[in-house]
Amino acid sequence: MLRIRLLLKLAAQTPNIMRGLKVAIVVGVLLNLINQWEALSTASWGAIHWPKFLLTFCVPFCVSVYSSAMAKL
Repeated sequence: MLRIRLLLKLAAQTPNIMRGLKVAIVVGVLLNLINQWEALSTASWGAIHWPKFLLTFCVPFCVSVYSSAMAKL
């Protein structure tokens, strides 16, 4: 339990969050271009699967923040 609290405290540090946001933007854009190219290239906003679009940014953010916190732990 103590280890989880420490991990969360480390994950919430500003440098980890900022690094995670940068990684999420770069990786999220690339993955969305790969996965939803047809909808994005035709500018057909109704064809974009919005939950998938948003989750594509969340996953690299979480992985980056978790990795940074574990490295410091």
